[in-house]
Amino acid sequence: MSIKLATIDNFSFKSISGHLNADSLSAKNLIIETTSGKVNLNGVEGKINADTISGEITAALKSFNNDLSLKTISGEVNLSLPGNSEFKFKLGSVSGKIVNEFGSKITFADRSNLEGIVGEGAFNITIKTISGSIKITKE
Repeated sequence: MSIKLATIDNFSFKSISGHLNADSLSAKNLIIETTSGKVNLNGVEGKINADTISGEITAALKSFNNDLSLKTISGEVNLSLPGNSEFKFKLGSVSGKIVNEFGSKITFADRSNLEGIVGEGAFNITIKTISGSIKITKE
């Protein structure tokens, strides 16, 4: 499914073996659930909760002013945020690298998890994957 240039109150997408490509989508709440499919979010705004069992999640946010939760069982997660973003983060990957390009204060780290804060930590980011890497980059 592909969506371009939409502004709505709530967006919900559920799929078994289907991809989601959203470009310039703005919603108060975005709920995305896939069983086997990639999720690509480009220029998206709103509170995002995305879960996939077997699929990659890629998100490039236009602005960052809501909490964000991205979870996958098997697939990597790539998140791109505006360079001035401030957030608290909880990142976890059982068998993959964790990279955060933002300068941050680390509050907890072990073999599979990384927690910390960037700036004042205005919003929360939670990213979890069992088999896949996590990467947060500056846009």
